[in-house]
Amino acid sequence: MIVVIGGDHRGFELKSKIAPFIETLGHTVRDIGCPDESVADFVPIVKAVAEQVLSGTADRGILFGATGAAEGMTVNRIAGIRAAVCHDFQCAHQCVEHDNANVMILGGMVIGSWVARDLTRAFLDARFLNTENFRNRLKQLAEMEKAWPER
Repeated sequence: MIVVIGGDHRGFELKSKIAPFIETLGHTVRDIGCPDESVADFVPIVKAVAEQVLSGTADRGILFGATGAAEGMTVNRIAGIRAAVCHDFQCAHQCVEHDNANVMILGGMVIGSWVARDLTRAFLDARFLNTENFRNRLKQLAEMEKAWPER
């Protein structure tokens, strides 16, 4: 699996610890920034992660921020992205299994690297449970995206 990762300066430390871990799981990591702890705006990074997921050049994305809240609000404005801020194991796998999440967001000021490893493994190992009720949920989400386009 190709995993695109990115985050701002507040997520840099956690991102730098999780990137090599993803590779130990047998996945390819594409890190699109930021390259260090210098102040960086998260919006262009969020957009770049979303573009790679939506284009199919990456299978899933992981964003890193201080809490992940701002990244989550931003990336979920993009049609076709289904992102979840995850701070616990249940959310990390269920967001994929039930909602076909394609982006996970982690808050480096909220969780430590050991928890982040567990969440990353759960997110990347999870598969969408392609049942009628979950397909119906995705259809409803797609209809909402059409009904409320960006303004």
